[in-house]
Amino acid sequence: MENLDQIAYSMIAGAGDAQALQFKALEDVKKADFAAAEKKLQEADELLIKAHQLQTNLIKNEANGEKHEYSVLLVHAQDYVSSTVLNKKIVEQMIDIYKELRQ
Repeated sequence: MENLDQIAYSMIAGAGDAQALQFKALEDVKKADFAAAEKKLQEADELLIKAHQLQTNLIKNEANGEKHEYSVLLVHAQDYVSSTVLNKKIVEQMIDIYKELRQ
């Protein structure tokens, strides 16, 4: 298994890149470039899925008896993944609102 810090950094990087793409997609929608926004959201989803899978694997491993020391870095990584999942839902709702207003 990878070093716990490496996993946490991968989670932070993936979630961070996904969140940046989510906000870039929102900027595209403001310019009515819905195709570009959709592409960015798909890229963001791919990154977020990878970050979430890392988190899920850690949880599964712990459930199977693998213990880790408390890590503020890992707590931050899990928080970042969770906030990016929430951000995704908010951005999707905002995009729907922009689309409705453009009709």
